[in-house]
Order: sequence, then structure tokens, then C-alpha cells
Amino acid sequence: MCSCNSGTYLSGSTCTACTIPGCTNCTSASVCTACNSTLKFSLSGSTCVCNSGYYLSGSTCVACSTISGCLACSGASTCTSCNSSLHLSVSSGACACTSGYYNDSGTCATCGSIMNACLTCTSGTVCASCSSPFVLSGSTCACGTGYYASSSTTCTACSAAMTGCTACTTSSVCTACNTASNFVLSSSTCACSNGYYSSGSVCASCPNGCLICSSPSECTSCNSSLNLVASGGVCVCDAANNYVLSGGVCVNCLITLPGCATCTAAGGCSLCLTTSPAMILNTNNTCSCPSGTAFNSSDSNCDPCADCCDIGTFYNTTTQVCQDCSTISTGCNTCTVSSCSACDSGYLLISGSCTACSS
Repeated sequence: MCSCNSGTYLSGSTCTACTIPGCTNCTSASVCTACNSTLKFSLSGSTCVCNSGYYLSGSTCVACSTISGCLACSGASTCTSCNSSLHLSVSSGACACTSGYYNDSGTCATCGSIMNACLTCTSGTVCASCSSPFVLSGSTCACGTGYYASSSTTCTACSAAMTGCTACTTSSVCTACNTASNFVLSSSTCACSNGYYSSGSVCASCPNGCLICSSPSECTSCNSSLNLVASGGVCVCDAANNYVLSGGVCVNCLITLPGCATCTAAGGCSLCLTTSPAMILNTNNTCSCPSGTAFNSSDSNCDPCADCCDIGTFYNTTTQVCQDCSTISTGCNTCTVSSCSACDSGYLLISGSCTACSS
């Protein structure tokens, strides 16, 4: 039995050439069984296709390399896969340098190789983004806020060089401080604001009532509106102006101790007001007016009074002092201005006078 030569197939009683592009052997007009590998064809199903890296142009496989860096393509101007080892990726049907690289005379070079900390760039002189803590400044990378250039390739945090610093130009020149943590700018460095002192890397509150301190036990200025003064590094009540501690606050002892002119630090009185008659400084450090008088806060004096004499005395309106009842009648222990109302033992009350009992 006769058969058709390779490259042809039997069609009726005639051997007909295979017409499928690249086909070297076929069984019909649409079924290829072998392809021309020399021309970069390979069998796919029952037809011939161009090998990877080639595309069909008419009846010929043409290398995709006509598109620079292209590994696979679907046409002369449509690349579908680029050479990643050359840092290329598909971009609008062509091959372009991947992010972080730029085209340097046909070769993809890293942006960081020509511009420190540059992540992406459009050319060898124009950076588009930077690695943290660097930030884009114009077309190059610079240290971001809160950092300074400690070398040509390194940014160091300002806070690492100066406690509390949030922005600086060098390791010794701060331009902004962390106010939320109670730091303030002082010359070119950061210091704790008034009411706080430096404790390690933080600003700690001064003790209550202290406005300025260098430590919990070194206060140099106290809140005068609370009647406090600095003494021995701590805040105490202003004793010079007669303020003493009472219930956790400084109060004027002249208010709490009527008639007092000078107070002790302990809150007692050490000197009474000069009055007429003179006030008495009691053993419990309080002041009191003599019998028959009472302290009048309106004129700060001991004024005579008819209803403040002790028992056994009466108020003499002529002398304006309390006088003993015995001056009215011997043996009288309770009286009014002119009459006795009770007598001592051994006496009888007769018509407002006391008479001694007969033996």
C-alpha cells in the first residue's frame, strides 16, 4: 500500500502538502502531528505554535528579543513576560525597570546606588520615594522630622541625642521639644517646664504647691496664692505673715485665733494684740480679754461688757470693770450691781445683804 511523503497528507487520491504554519507532518488539513523545531515551532494539540520567547509573524516565528528584555510576547509590540533577573517587568506591552530601579543606558540600576535611601526614582538624579526615617526633599532624600544626619548615610533620632527633643538640626541643637511630656525648649536643648523636674528621661511633677523645683526635695519657688513660701527646699505656710497649716491648707491664724498678733509655726499664738485693757496670753497659746471685757473684732480691742463678768462678780458701770460680789456685802457670792442674791456658807441672806450667822 502506498503512503504520502512526510509533509503531505492523503486527500482523496492525492497527496496534499501540510499548510499549517511550521507543520512538518500532518494527517489532514487541520491536524498536525510534528512541527519544525528548527524554526522554533512546537506541537500544541493538533497545531504548531511558536516556542516561548517567539511570536508568529505570518508563517514565521520571530524572537521576542526585538523588545528589549522580553522573554514572552504575543506580537511585535506586546510583551507578556520580561526578564526579572535584569529587574524588568511588563509595562504597557514593553519591558521597564521594576520599582527601585531606573534605566541607566539600557541597564536597570538601583535607585539607592546613586541616591542614599532612595526607594524609587525616575532617573539617576530624581528620587520619587525614600526609606524611613528619610523623607523626600525636592528630588533627593533627607532626614525626616525628629531625626538628624549623624552621617552621610544615617539618620538618628533627636530623642536619642537629647531627652525630650522632637526636632533638631544636629545632635546638640534641638529646635522643638515634646510639650505633651512637659518639656520646653531652653536655648538649644529641652528642659522640664515649670512645675516639673527631670527624673531620668521623664519630667516628674514637683510636690503640691511647688512652682519650680530641681528634685522632690529642692523647691525654689512656691505658690504664693496658696500662702506658701520656700524653706529648706520645701514649701511651708508663710509664718512671717501669720499663716499656719490647718486641714491641709494655709490659714491666717489671726482669723482662727482672735486677738493674736503673731503666730508660731505650730499654729499657736506667741504675741497678743496691744489692747486696753491688755489681752492675756494663755498657757494654751491663745489670747483672751480680761474679765468684764470681750474682744471686738471690728476695732480689735477688748471692750467693756455688762454681760460677760464671771460668776461671783458684777459689772461696775462707773469703773467699767467686773467687781467681786464681796465688795457689796461680805460673804456674798452671787450678785447684781446693787444686791446680793446668794451668800457663802455661814452667812444668811437678809434684804439683799449677807449677815454672818451667830455662833
